[in-house]
Amino acid sequence: MAGKIITHAQYNTNRVEEYYKHIVNKEEFILPRRYQKPKRIGIGAQGTVCSAYDLSRNNEKVAIKKLTKAFSKNHDAKRAYREIFLMKRMKHPSIINLLNLFTPCQTIDNFNHIYVTMECLDANLNQLKSMLLDHPRIQFIGYQMLSAVNYLHKCGVAHRDLKPSNIVINSHCVIKLLDFGLARSMLDLDHKPNPILTPYVVTRYYRAPEIILSIPYGVEVDLWSVGCILAELITKHPLMPGENLVDQWDKVCDIVGTPPLKFFDKVLAEDVKCYCLHRPRKAAINFNEKFPDQLFGGDPGIEHEHNCHLARHIISKLLIIDPADRISVEEALQHEYFSFFFDPSSLTPDYTGPFPEARFETGGTIEDWKYLIWEEIHSFVPED
Repeated sequence: MAGKIITHAQYNTNRVEEYYKHIVNKEEFILPRRYQKPKRIGIGAQGTVCSAYDLSRNNEKVAIKKLTKAFSKNHDAKRAYREIFLMKRMKHPSIINLLNLFTPCQTIDNFNHIYVTMECLDANLNQLKSMLLDHPRIQFIGYQMLSAVNYLHKCGVAHRDLKPSNIVINSHCVIKLLDFGLARSMLDLDHKPNPILTPYVVTRYYRAPEIILSIPYGVEVDLWSVGCILAELITKHPLMPGENLVDQWDKVCDIVGTPPLKFFDKVLAEDVKCYCLHRPRKAAINFNEKFPDQLFGGDPGIEHEHNCHLARHIISKLLIIDPADRISVEEALQHEYFSFFFDPSSLTPDYTGPFPEARFETGGTIEDWKYLIWEEIHSFVPED
């Protein structure tokens, strides 16, 4: 630990924080004294994440995300604001809990550091690929994913980047969704669906067909991603690992078959429609062969076989190309595969939304977003 950097009043409680500089894998973290022994645990497009021990929470291990590119471009600043705004307001057992939000900068003029403190879990789903998961674990993970997605959708928000590395898990198989940098409200001011949305979202392997084909889309894109993740938990490999958008569409058709011709009436881009219509038509694969019973952990028997059948069935319902026919999140939660964990209250969670998209259009320049983020930080009261 280096010497003390600054002391300044922070938060609406006027609490004074002492900040110290840490070098974590050659990167500078300027943290309040409460955070000790930082260690890098991840790096992403928006910044670096380290773990630390929080003296104010009985030495609880926490994760601290440093947003390093928040003010480099306008869309990065807007993305950072969306993530902070949503994380401050969303409260759900299967969504990562925001514990602290701070900056060591004393004035908005030199404001260029943003730190987000969250719960720290043991691993992410991407790190479970060496494990043979039995049905109870797959069911519990899937049910929690759907519960969190239902909460988001009740708020009018689509996550838009669900993938194994964005879902963390502990030793009790409790999961938390994180990384809301691409999350977006799907509603306009009148709480009606907003169809004007960018296609440059969702990591390619988990990208819904309507996004691949630039069809106006809604919250149903998250259900497709959940189906891909469940399949990956079983096979230990991405189900549709496309090398590019064209190959991704081919991979989709390889798995679930080419959709009926009427589906392509929804494709607005004529060149995309023409390409799809001239591709060889493909039949869906046999899910019994793709997900054989032996891929699931557990003792063979009638119950095991029945659960395998149910697992394949829910995945097939989540991976329906046309979002109009795809299973809804409420229907998925009530699917027989998740019956052991089903709680009717998960269908009607308490939420603070919906959040109209116009709420995220109140800025224009980087300076506008910087001011909004500064206000969010200084109105936040950390959990102690």
